[in-house]
Amino acid sequence: MTTKEVVQLYFEKLKGKSDWQSLIADDIKFESPAPTTFGKEAYIIAASRFFQMVEKVEVRHLVTEGAVACAWVDYALCLKNGKRSSCLVCELLTARNGQIISSAILFDTLALKIFTSQG
Repeated sequence: MTTKEVVQLYFEKLKGKSDWQSLIADDIKFESPAPTTFGKEAYIIAASRFFQMVEKVEVRHLVTEGAVACAWVDYALCLKNGKRSSCLVCELLTARNGQIISSAILFDTLALKIFTSQG
């Protein structure tokens, strides 16, 4: 699978809320506004906290070069109380052997914090 195919499949699985974890390498490095984590379990824990709010995923742009992909992703969010918002995330992903081995994300942390504090 090419990097583009791996990343597209990852986002398709996220959209379908089905087995996205299978595309995560055991030794993934995850960089975000929170401290950097290493390993599949740490990534799944960190990502799942966000993904539990996600209703819809729209990849607006996807650019790949070799093993690296950059995606501009619009996540439609919903809190348990029904409040909704959108979170645009820039994701830099690296793939190897059909799995994502690194992920670095950028987003408006203040906007997300304000939104999540409402629910």
